[in-house]
Amino acid sequence: WGNTGNRVNSLLHAYAFARDNQMEIGITKHSWAMDLLQSIGIEDEFFPSREYDHEMWKDILHSEFGLQIMKNHTYMVQTYEEVHHMSAHDAYYYQTSPEDLKRLKKETGWDWNDTM
Repeated sequence: WGNTGNRVNSLLHAYAFARDNQMEIGITKHSWAMDLLQSIGIEDEFFPSREYDHEMWKDILHSEFGLQIMKNHTYMVQTYEEVHHMSAHDAYYYQTSPEDLKRLKKETGWDWNDTM
């Protein structure tokens, strides 16, 4: 959905959703989020010689970006107790609730309203 800018915003909002719901972000190999990461050159940063290693890529995305890479949605549902699917469009429009903003301010001491 949308152009690269919208997808970056969508991914950031997916991080907010995961934070607000104490969840991890899982993306499938053939998803808008993976397409975004590849289109902005993240893959090139870690594999400049084009010697692509799928397992290493999964490890890098998890350690550097906190993303779990899954084969497909079925595998995700079988692996995790709770799975929420978000399209790029839905993620784009996600907003942290006022209650979660208050909780985050209490937990971190940071006024998250200044960043939203």
